[in-house]
Amino acid sequence: NPGSRPNYGSNNPRDAIMTSVYTLYPMFRKRSVTINVGEFRDKFEIDYEALQVASFYLIENAAKYSEKGGIVNITFERTQHEVQIIFSMKSLFLEEGEAEHIFEEGFQGSQAVETQRSGKGIGLYRAKRLINFIEGDLKVEPGCDDNVGKDGFSYATNRFIIALPVRMNVK
Repeated sequence: NPGSRPNYGSNNPRDAIMTSVYTLYPMFRKRSVTINVGEFRDKFEIDYEALQVASFYLIENAAKYSEKGGIVNITFERTQHEVQIIFSMKSLFLEEGEAEHIFEEGFQGSQAVETQRSGKGIGLYRAKRLINFIEGDLKVEPGCDDNVGKDGFSYATNRFIIALPVRMNVK
């Protein structure tokens, strides 16, 4: 909604991520994909629900498009003013020019379409909008280390990075 505002509260962003991991764990198990979530204990002002929903879309894509039997790593890096949540995985290779469109509504990568596991190109678009809504940024760093997996599709080490400003509630 145009009049909506973020609902900030003191929370640990890892908790929002873990909610999505638990919900989507059966998809990872079905595809024999291991998911590792790093430790993070800091609390700061975030919109928990917006981060949870945005991470749901990213984690769902990770479960769908990671190489079968692969590993998804979610790590946290904190500086004084920012926390980066990094989703790193060997997932479908992004062809040249696809990375710049990956967050556009309705966009589907060529390999995602070929796998027939593709959705409607809405999840990453919504994730980006939610992260922007809470004054963060979401970007992709496509891997260039492509190789063909057992299923005949090309995979690379791709990273999706959520960057959130660290806000502390002064009391």
